[in-house]
Amino acid sequence: EIKIGITDYEITAKTLSLVGPGIVRQWTKNDWMATNHAIFFKADFFQQPFYNHFLIDYPFFKASANHCLNLIDSDYLKACEFIQLLQTHSENKKTAQGLFFAYLEFISKIYSVVSKGINNSTRTQNISNQFSQLLHNHYQEEKEVTFYANKLNLSSKNLSEILKKETGHSAKQSIDEFIIFEAKSLLKQTQMSIKEIVYWLGYDDPSYFTKLFKSKEGITPMEYRNK
Repeated sequence: EIKIGITDYEITAKTLSLVGPGIVRQWTKNDWMATNHAIFFKADFFQQPFYNHFLIDYPFFKASANHCLNLIDSDYLKACEFIQLLQTHSENKKTAQGLFFAYLEFISKIYSVVSKGINNSTRTQNISNQFSQLLHNHYQEEKEVTFYANKLNLSSKNLSEILKKETGHSAKQSIDEFIIFEAKSLLKQTQMSIKEIVYWLGYDDPSYFTKLFKSKEGITPMEYRNK
């Protein structure tokens, strides 16, 4: 089981997970017996003839994306073939760029088919996805439910009811959960001080954030880092 942003996913055999830059993820349950291939890359891996920032045009790298796709057998085999080719040609950057771009286009085709079912499902699911994208973009400066509700042309109560139905959490709970999740990632994966993390998350008072963190996790940020 993995948490990406504020959404929980269950990873099964032949699952393809897609996580864009700045989107936090964390394994919440894992027996570590499964094997997988992971490709990590920076945007500047792609140079000419690729245009600047073309990666953000892929919907599966956005915060509102469905981050995990369960592949059918034929697509899974093709995905594995792409990975094998990338491994074979990894030393030749130009060749690797072309192969990786082809892989992203292959994923894009699969994702568009899956997304048709998602986008045509329900209005509440679409609102939940839009809220996730807004939260990812604005959590550092905006922590109030009213901001997100206004952006979605909803009342705060209506937004919370929709999110409660879709995710099991109210709007306020979702905002706090996302921020705590981001804090936990920074505490474990960076050398930033607690104060620096607090300011990065958009809080002025470290003591207030420490109380918020402890109310959610049962321990202080420092205790979490030292676990």
